[in-house]
Parts: sequence; C-alpha cells; structure tokens
Amino acid sequence: GSTASPPALAAKSTLLTRVRSLRSGEPEASQLHVTSAIEQLVSESAGSVGPLQPYCAQQLNGKWRLLFTDSPPATTDAPFWRRPLGDVHQVIDMREKPWLMQTCTGAPSFATTTAELVTVEGSSSLIDVRYLETRTFGLMSQSNDSRGSIEFLYIDSDIIVMRGNRGNLFVLEMVDRGAGVPRVRRGGRSFYRGQQYFAGMVQGVDMALDNKSLGRSAELLDNLTPNL
Repeated sequence: GSTASPPALAAKSTLLTRVRSLRSGEPEASQLHVTSAIEQLVSESAGSVGPLQPYCAQQLNGKWRLLFTDSPPATTDAPFWRRPLGDVHQVIDMREKPWLMQTCTGAPSFATTTAELVTVEGSSSLIDVRYLETRTFGLMSQSNDSRGSIEFLYIDSDIIVMRGNRGNLFVLEMVDRGAGVPRVRRGGRSFYRGQQYFAGMVQGVDMALDNKSLGRSAELLDNLTPNL
C-alpha cells in the first residue's frame, strides 16, 4: 500500500514493470530504462521520505528482496562456491536500538553481513552503516569494521529505493514484515546476537573490542556456547 500521489504511483508502477522485464531477460529491457524510472519516481515523490523515526522506521522493518542494483556483483571474480544462487535479501530491524541491517545470500555460501545503522545529524534520509561481522556457511565469522552509508530515496510499505555511498542504486521489495535480526537482552539493553556483541558481553563491556581481544573473547565464547 502507499499514500503517494497519482504521478508517483504511476512512476512506481513503471519502475516495477521495467525491473521485472530486466529480471526476466526481455530483449528491450536495460539498466538505463530502470535507472530513468527510478529518477522519475524520486522526482514525483520528492520530500516523501520523512524522519526515519518513528514513521519510516515502521515501514522499513522486515525482510526485503533485492530486485535491482546497478552495482557490479562483488563476487564476479570470486570462486564458484562464493557466487550466490537465487535472490539476495536484506533484513532491516529498527524496532529498537541498535538499529540493525543484515544482508543474506543463499547457496552455496549462505553468507550474511550484519551492520548497525546510525542516523546522520541534520539528515532525514541518510544513514551511516557500521559493519559488525560477516559470516560464511552460517558458521564461520569474522569481524568487519568497514563503514559506508545509504540514502533512502523512496520508501513505502512495498518497496524501497536507496543509494549507496558509491552512488549505486538499489530497489528492494517487501517479502516478510515480521522478520528481524537475532538479538539478545542483557541488563535491559538489546544486543546483536553475533560475535562482536557477544565478545563484548563476555568481557563485560558494551563496545566493540580490538581484533586481538575480539578473537580471545570469541574463542572463550565458542567454548561456552558452541551452537551459536
């Protein structure tokens, strides 16, 4: 559903039609057709992305499927076992702090990358992305201290259009409104259920540790909780 103006709804319909044509391999479809439709939608819905908390945050919560990006796949030159098959999904969890985002790929590597989302002062649509960890095969994990940003260009209950810090565009559609990122609670606070936050909890701190301390704490944690 959407409360967008009729021109914005028409632009959204055009965008989705062109995305589906591109995904199905229709000969007349092209990335340029999709990006021009994105520009039209953003133009027709200018100012529609309000403060991310609380209204837009409610619309962003859930599991989204990546429909389109003009970003080249990071796994293009990777070995075959790292090239994902099927759809890429993104879970955005802004129900409580910290806000979390988890990007998930399917077989064969079943990789997940989890990040914390932090608002940028003075902007209602820009978010800092602070990466926490990357997991492969659902088991092996490594800390990831890189950073980026995303700008939300269009949000409604069905689709998101956003731009990454390198200028690449992304279109996602909602698939599961109830999905969230795994969390635990300690002392009345919420933590991501992953290596960095668990390592911090073992040592009794709430901040990310340096890699050396992180490795020692994670090893201790693995001995205590091998199934996590």
